[in-house]
Amino acid sequence: MNDVSFGVTNLPTSITGLFTSNPKILYSQYSGSERVFNGLYDVSASSVQDDNYPWHVFDESTSNTSWKSKDDSNTSSGSRVSYVKDTDIIDVSCEYIQITFPFYIQLDEYIINTNGTVNDLRVIGLKDDTFYHINEITSTINGSDTTVNNSNSTFYGFNSPFYSNTFQFLVPENSIAIGISSFQVTGLKVSGDILGSKVHIDNGNLGIGTIDPRSALEVTGDMVISKPINGENTSGDSVEHGRIVWAGIGRDISNNNHSSYIRSYFEDGTYDTSGNLAFGTSDGTTVANDRFVINANGINNFITDVSMDSNLAVNGDVSFNTNLYVKEKVWIDGTVGVGTASPVVVFDINDTGALRIPVGQDNQRPVDTIDNSSFYGSIRYNNGRNIFEGYGPGGTWSTLNGVSN
Repeated sequence: MNDVSFGVTNLPTSITGLFTSNPKILYSQYSGSERVFNGLYDVSASSVQDDNYPWHVFDESTSNTSWKSKDDSNTSSGSRVSYVKDTDIIDVSCEYIQITFPFYIQLDEYIINTNGTVNDLRVIGLKDDTFYHINEITSTINGSDTTVNNSNSTFYGFNSPFYSNTFQFLVPENSIAIGISSFQVTGLKVSGDILGSKVHIDNGNLGIGTIDPRSALEVTGDMVISKPINGENTSGDSVEHGRIVWAGIGRDISNNNHSSYIRSYFEDGTYDTSGNLAFGTSDGTTVANDRFVINANGINNFITDVSMDSNLAVNGDVSFNTNLYVKEKVWIDGTVGVGTASPVVVFDINDTGALRIPVGQDNQRPVDTIDNSSFYGSIRYNNGRNIFEGYGPGGTWSTLNGVSN
């Protein structure tokens, strides 16, 4: 099988190994790009005769096992199948083998071996819950491997080529040699271009890497957004790798006219391997703009106000280009510098301005007559007495000696 999407080529057609029952599950046998082949291979939907189960077609056994059609299937087949050929609906009594893969493939060749002459073999594939014609041969198949491809039989001649994960190989009534009541298929192999691993649509939900998507889009695995070409940005402006956008259904999202987004971009003069991650929002009255940016150099920028309802622990530098408002408490385990990046004492001010301390009257003191050592060393300006005062042992506020109004 050839995989045009994942670069997997020249893998053996017998990737499944030997079947021992109608379903065959492969997980973790292949890795990397070849993991496309992992999953459930199922032939249980085929028509069945006694114990000649359809999985015998794929077991490559040397014990002469095979799948056998219903007795008298030449005149009285056990199944009916409908499919689209060009614009016509074809309804046919037949016997068939149905195989479902864990990936989607555009079939371009198959090899089949039968025991009993078959003069009409048709191949159909499932697309959007409907089977469509892919190929048919009317030459004799009997007793040896018959390879069918575009060199000897047209594929998709009546319908446009498509990818599918489910195929039927069917033999209509009156298609085997006269005097033979049934036929056997002893081997079947398929080949084609593989679209991807378990791309599945279920009730309008698209699943990538999963056959049971729980939302409009579910991806099991990594996802890559690649918008620009690789290399250096010489545009004179930043270039986006891509973005994820949220907006209402039908909303015109041009010019950032959406509710919120996450975008990755790299600056002018840098390469696509450099990445800044920006989170943007809109309040509904303006277009969405960046609010928080994680820069490639490791510095994070809040471009708007920041509100925190819990603790903030910082192990490194913090830079504010605008105001910092704290509603509750601030705890600093270290030193604080105002106007200096290298404070030498607990609170170090390097400025020609002033330090403004709390101002209030007697009844506004944080503690009054009770001796509370937690408040020792507190200072304030008492605008009722017009004095600078301090609190110390004994639970009293006293005028600061040497400091006058």
